[in-house]
Order: sequence, then structure tokens, then C-alpha cells
Amino acid sequence: MVAGSHGAVAGASMTLKTQNGRSWKEVVLETWENEPGARNPRTWESFWGVMISLCTFNARRVRLTELLGTDSIRHLLKPFSWSNSDIRNEFYKAITSSDPYALRGLWDREARWQEELGRVLLTCLRALCQTGYDSNRKELNALWMSLKSTGPKRVVLEPKEHSWVPMLQDSEDSFATAVMVKKCLGITAEDEIQICRRESGWSYNKSRLETAITINHEIRNSALEEAKMREEDLDSWRTADHRWKRRWDVSKVDQGEHFWIQCPPARLKSVRTLTRSHLLMEWDVVKRDKLRETFGLELDGTRPGHWEYTDVEDQPPVRPIPVHIH
Repeated sequence: MVAGSHGAVAGASMTLKTQNGRSWKEVVLETWENEPGARNPRTWESFWGVMISLCTFNARRVRLTELLGTDSIRHLLKPFSWSNSDIRNEFYKAITSSDPYALRGLWDREARWQEELGRVLLTCLRALCQTGYDSNRKELNALWMSLKSTGPKRVVLEPKEHSWVPMLQDSEDSFATAVMVKKCLGITAEDEIQICRRESGWSYNKSRLETAITINHEIRNSALEEAKMREEDLDSWRTADHRWKRRWDVSKVDQGEHFWIQCPPARLKSVRTLTRSHLLMEWDVVKRDKLRETFGLELDGTRPGHWEYTDVEDQPPVRPIPVHIH
């Protein structure tokens, strides 16, 4: 199944329409549950996953396939009854591959295995869909399961400690599922080492979410300039893709510049540029929105804004901006 901003397509010929108020997570799960013929491995290639570090609580948007390769999901699948070892071995080879399309390749190549692969992926999807942002409790739930666990554990992250949590709310076009990992998920190798050592000045409220923002050209910030993708850019961001020929140059973005996000309604503020194409940002509280939330009123989502890049089928003309939000 493939999601997009204008509805969704399952397989090659089936169109799915979301109903107002239903999250895309519900639609994806229901399709895999009730329509085996509409199951599509491309579902697992979008950035609807979030890894969260047990060490630093840093978080990173990842493809769903990357969550399949985590320790928690692999422990969860231990009781699964495989019909033969070939399917099991090829499945684990695909989900631990550096190729994000390896799972799709296995699915397309081994049509006779699709029924069993569909069942094991549904097992994973059911567990993952129990995680993510809880709109009632205003908190993020993440899955953790170790060798010594008797069953899946829930780790709760609250916005008062990790300001980026509301960024991961489900919508009609996107959603988040979360798994805890042992990696530190720092911005750079050097930064990762410093955070791991927990040197003075490090605190939980400085955790970061690594994601990307798709720029709405209609409200483009004047400080943003288009630039050609350089060879070094191809490896500078985990979601870099050869389909993009151009990127945003953020070197002229000043500290304190605001970026409005349409869904969920929010405002991000630039802290500093990390590279010519990466921004460090912080969640900026809008006082009137805070008051509306306090009185139980819905936030105004009518203001045009940018949006988080999660759907790989929704390809903007210029590569989204990699951002780190704290």
C-alpha cells in the first residue's frame, strides 16, 4: 500500500480513501488485517518508524523496515511458526540488509512465500501500531523487548521532558511507530561519543529528534536557496536519494527563524546551521496554541505550513531539509 497527500493506492489498482478523523495508521493496519490481496511491501519503505535511544533518548525517523531489524522485533518474532528455514533465513536477511528495498525484492521474487511473509509482517505491524503518540494522554509510547523480557514492555516519553514528542502525532497522511534501541543516535560520531559519556551539561531535556521537513514552496523562507546536489550530499543524510537533483541550502537561515508546520500545527525555531543542508531547531511554543490546548480546544491547522517528510511516494521537487529538533 502506498500513501500520499491525495489519498492512497494499494497495490496497482485499488484506491483507499481515508475518512475524516481517522489516522493513516488505522487505515494501514485495517488493510493488512482484512485485505490480504492489498498487502504491499512498499508500506514498509516509508519513514513511519521512529528509533529512540535507551541511552540518550535521542530519536530518529526511520523506514518501517529498519524497525523490523531491531532487537525488540526480532525477540517478538521468536515464537512465530515458520513453515521452513529458507523463508525465515531470507526474511531476516532482507530486514537486516542495508538495501531499503530488500524486503520488497524478496516479496516480488518469491510469490509462493507471500502468504507467510504477509502473516509475519502483520504480526510486526500489530505490535508496532500499539506504539506511537497517544493523543488522549499526550505522550509517546515505544516498544522495548529484551532477551530477559517475559513480553513486550512499554516505554513512555512525555513532552515536558522531550519537547519534540508532539511532532509525532498521527494524522490522515502520516503516523509514527516507535521502538527503543541501544544505539545512542547522535548527530555525528563525535557528538555520539560525547553524549554517551554523559559529560557535564547533558540532560534528558536535550534529547533530539532527527527527521526532515518538506518545504511548502508557497511559504518558502527567503533565506532558503536551491542548490545542486553534490556527491557528498548523497551520504550526508540517511534519506538521501538519487531521485533528487537539488537540495535546500540553509547556510543563510538566521538563528530564531520560524518554520510553521501544518500537521500537527506547530512552530519550529532555528537554533543554528549544522551544515549547509542541515538545521538544528527547537520546538517553539506558541502562546495562543498553548492556551487553546489548556482549555481543551483544537489547534488551528488552517494556517499554511511545511510538513514532516515521511511518505517516500510523496516526492517534492527539492530534497527535504534534514533537521534535528530539541
